Amino acid sequence: MMGLDRTVADLALGNGSVVSLTCAVTPSDWNDALEYASRSPLILPALGIHPWNLVDVMADGIEIHDNCEDINLEKCIDWDWLTDLETLLSRHPRLLVGEIGLCKKARFVRYYPKEKGGQAAALRLQRLVFTKQLELAAKYSRPVTVHCVDAHGILMEVMWEIFRRATNYSGVEEEREREGTLKRRRRAFPPAIAMHSFTGTAHHVNEILAFERALLSQGEETGNSGGKRPRFTTNRQRNECPIDHSEPLPCEDYAKAQDILFYFGFSHSVNHLMCTSEKARRRAAEAVRSVPSERLLVESDVHASIDVTLGTAGAVAYAAYVRGERIEDLAERSVDNGLRFLSTLGSITSS
Repeated sequence: MMGLDRTVADLALGNGSVVSLTCAVTPSDWNDALEYASRSPLILPALGIHPWNLVDVMADGIEIHDNCEDINLEKCIDWDWLTDLETLLSRHPRLLVGEIGLCKKARFVRYYPKEKGGQAAALRLQRLVFTKQLELAAKYSRPVTVHCVDAHGILMEVMWEIFRRATNYSGVEEEREREGTLKRRRRAFPPAIAMHSFTGTAHHVNEILAFERALLSQGEETGNSGGKRPRFTTNRQRNECPIDHSEPLPCEDYAKAQDILFYFGFSHSVNHLMCTSEKARRRAAEAVRSVPSERLLVESDVHASIDVTLGTAGAVAYAAYVRGERIEDLAERSVDNGLRFLSTLGSITSS
């Protein structure tokens, strides 16, 4: 793998080539992804445990039907993969973490036996694995891609939990000024988080952005550990029709700050074709429109490289149509955003 002597943006803009991200979502595929990425400096690898693949890291002797509800959850997982992932992160400075996440639609969750804790137990295991990976990405300052389906409440619980731990840290740093607390909180998270093929609503977008504002604030916000969570609201009238562009997009002043944590990716296949009702498509369009332009990503979300071009073109066309923008403008902006996201590799120091 290449070192960090040149940024991803330098490589891409220097010769007009395409920077791509290849994700391996279970340990058995990690080496293949690294080998594939080694063929070109324009291919960046990402490794992780996808919420659909949690069964692949269950401990020996712990079957999917065994009860993990009433015992130490960590004993249900074979943690060799986490050690291996940390080793690979230390060896490869251009390695991202992903695709990781939370998903109530995962087979592991849907078929977890009721007599063994059911979906609640399965989601606790999923949450544990997700949190460990998120913390590892923060430790090595690597951007992550996150899959989150029907689990946005759990996602926010994890974010606020990490936030509180960093805010309430006790030790020598406790005596430092408020700026020290802010830096410590920010280092507790990866440099950037891309919400992959985001299926949440406009409300979920706003909730995530409100969390980011609290994280980056010099104030004393503490999330749900005390007081009310901050809220970032938009004009709800805009959501009545996804093709009504008479109103402006949400205010993006705070999103123009250099330190952007959350990005939101959308694909034509997931955010339009997989929506089986007009209501679902309308809600998806509302979410796309609610994302500040500096955070918008488009994705092919395909498995075969031959389908990437068409998938990406479809995503650009879909997002541009929904937002009422020129395809050329949205394509250029999404490229800039994607390069900015990838260029956060190593951007947060441990000092």
